[in-house]
Amino acid sequence: MLADAGAVVRASLAAAPHGVLPIDYDHAADLAAPKGGAAPAAGWITKMEATPNGIWAEVEWTDAGARAIASKEYRFLSPSFLHGADRVITRILGAALVNRPALPQLTALASAAVGELMDPTLAALLEALGLPKTADQTAALAAVTALKAAPAPALCAAAGVSSGASVDEIVNAVAAMKANADQVKAIASAAGLASTASVIDIAAAVATLKANATAATLLETQVATLSSRLKALEGDKLTEAVDTAIAAGKFVPAQRAELLALASADQGLFNRLVSTAVPVLQPGQREVSAPAPGDLTPEQKAVCAAMGISESDYKATLAATRTGG
Repeated sequence: MLADAGAVVRASLAAAPHGVLPIDYDHAADLAAPKGGAAPAAGWITKMEATPNGIWAEVEWTDAGARAIASKEYRFLSPSFLHGADRVITRILGAALVNRPALPQLTALASAAVGELMDPTLAALLEALGLPKTADQTAALAAVTALKAAPAPALCAAAGVSSGASVDEIVNAVAAMKANADQVKAIASAAGLASTASVIDIAAAVATLKANATAATLLETQVATLSSRLKALEGDKLTEAVDTAIAAGKFVPAQRAELLALASADQGLFNRLVSTAVPVLQPGQREVSAPAPGDLTPEQKAVCAAMGISESDYKATLAATRTGG
């Protein structure tokens, strides 16, 4: 008989070694252990609570104990307790997995109530796997194996691998992405973007830079072509200027190469030389011939013209100078 469930819970936990009570098989701790037999634990009661429906417990099952319940090798839990002469229960010592409980009113472990006795971690695991609390360990292991063999499509897509990739392939892909992270940041920086820029933004920036680089190369080619044409035009103009000066009689044809070199090196000096040069040949004349006896040279005629002196007067003056008269 259970007079005060709360008092029983407090007394039981206070006397429990390390605050836990053992659950064995077929009351081995009460029957076999005193005779030197084994009494392995199927689980450990870690918490008890007094309720209007009696005392309920949270159990941390061993792997073997969980398998025994999941496979329905054992279906019931039978408590071991102390009581007084009045048969009122004073303390719970533990419990045992049994198939023929002395208290037939006990709830079967394989029923829906097993969820209330389940390890909270296992219950959370079943919920995360999308399995009911009544699922056995075999179902839970199968679900975990399936997840390991075929990772979620979203994870595969994020890692850039096919949806059927193995865990190792995903790990390798993620490692490669991590190794390339510094390179991606460097590319983003070179493109003028923040290090947190997305791959799409980086790709767009690189495409823009590539297009601009192509346009710049085309512009450089066009500028080089125009520059070459301008130089050719300038050369043609300089050649024309030299040939014009020679045709005007200011220079002899033999000087053409030197005049072209001077015009190319210093066009200003060439222009000044042309403007001050006195014709030494008649326009179109190719050679300089010696003047006839008593005739004036082209230079002397140019002096006469420049000073307004008639050639005859100049000849007379020149003859008088030569005879000393």
